[in-house]
This record gives sequence, C-alpha cells and structure tokens, in this order.
Amino acid sequence: VWLPSPQPVTLHLFDVNGKTVWSELVPAGDAGLQSFPIDAVHLPSAGVYVYRLTVGSDRVFGGKVVHW
Repeated sequence: VWLPSPQPVTLHLFDVNGKTVWSELVPAGDAGLQSFPIDAVHLPSAGVYVYRLTVGSDRVFGGKVVHW
C-alpha cells in the first residue's frame, strides 16, 4: 500500500466465519510504498482468509489471502 505520509496501519485477518484470527497495529512508519507481511504461524489452519487494512483513519482496503 502507498502511504502518502507516515501513518499508523492496522491489519486484521478474519476466517470465513468472520472471526478475527490475527491483528496487528503497525505504528507510523515511513511514507511511500509499504508491505505488511503476515506470519502464517499465527493462522489456525490452511484456507482462505479475509483481510482488512486500515491506513490512518480514512483509508480501508480489503481482500482475500490464501494460506497453503
């Protein structure tokens, strides 16, 4: 995700039932293109997960992640 200025980022992962299985708050980092790796050791099992990435207080992204 592109950060126009240093801002906090929150990443949530949900299972197919909508239960939060992992979340992380990343304090304000550098501006520019950033990636947010997910440590799969924290996931309960292989499968499809839904993510929500909130940047600052006004930008929200979402999608699917597949863990093998």
